[in-house]
Amino acid sequence: ADFLIGISGISEDMSQENYSASSGVYESRTNLDSISPVNSVSAYLHTQISGSQFQGNTGRLFSLFNLSGGMRASSHSLSGSQFVYDVSLSIRASEESQIYVTQTTGYNNPSLYQLYAPEKYIPYDGNSGTGLTLGNKNLKPESAASFEIGYKQKQGNTFQYAVSFFHTVTKDLIEYVFLWDKEIGIDTLGNDPMNRDDYRGDRYLNVGKQITSGVEIDMQALLSPKVIVSANASLVSGKIEYSSSSSIVSQTNGEQVQLFSNGSFLDASVKEGSLVRRPSEANLKIIYSPVERLQLIPSLRFVTARDDIYYDGALGPYGALAVNSVD
Repeated sequence: ADFLIGISGISEDMSQENYSASSGVYESRTNLDSISPVNSVSAYLHTQISGSQFQGNTGRLFSLFNLSGGMRASSHSLSGSQFVYDVSLSIRASEESQIYVTQTTGYNNPSLYQLYAPEKYIPYDGNSGTGLTLGNKNLKPESAASFEIGYKQKQGNTFQYAVSFFHTVTKDLIEYVFLWDKEIGIDTLGNDPMNRDDYRGDRYLNVGKQITSGVEIDMQALLSPKVIVSANASLVSGKIEYSSSSSIVSQTNGEQVQLFSNGSFLDASVKEGSLVRRPSEANLKIIYSPVERLQLIPSLRFVTARDDIYYDGALGPYGALAVNSVD
């Protein structure tokens, strides 16, 4: 067995000071000098064990198996303790075929800006506003779990192929949102004839869950000593689900929440069916060697239609991001 053991540490700090004045009437100061550094310490272990390493009957029993895995335990000064792992088991069904299963987890801590950005909205009518800052110290890390199962097959030295299925779920996606007066109807926000200030600021929140699934196929064939054909395809589908919760209500003072990523309000569950920049694709390549030291490689690549984002001022009072197809 092979082992890899290590320890790592990260320390982050952020300082910012702002001063703004308008006509000698309005004056504002903000600073982050009082923020303590954010620290993270991790210890990790990774190992690989092959059944063939065992002797006697145990070795014969487990010779078809190969196991690899790792774990990481972290302590973050804000997010607390975190534990992630990856484990992969492969089974040799025959001399030329293999089945494998992989399970992995991971996390992504919020950035210092998402935690501490001091910008605070001050309404035009002179009221104190919500008192909420753009940064949100209650943010949780984004966490993910991914599962994959696959099969590989060889036929001598002339043909081989592989097919796999994967499924990934990412929770607590951090989103930038607008906050609006909870007493005003969504359809009338920003349209009050008395110029009422319906806007209540902006904030970072954990509001999303992304689900991605796909199938990958890969093959290679030796047609002759001079010609090799290889092809692969990746078929991907996914969605993002948004929903409110009691913690979101407490972090927004109960104000209405609008997603900047698509303009929707969290008065009901929202589902986004298209994942930007995650197309399905297929590739075909032929390697032809008419003589030694010379290769001619024509290739063909197909990519499905892709979406991109743009700012649409018609989505809500302040606008938001919309999706359109890339030409």
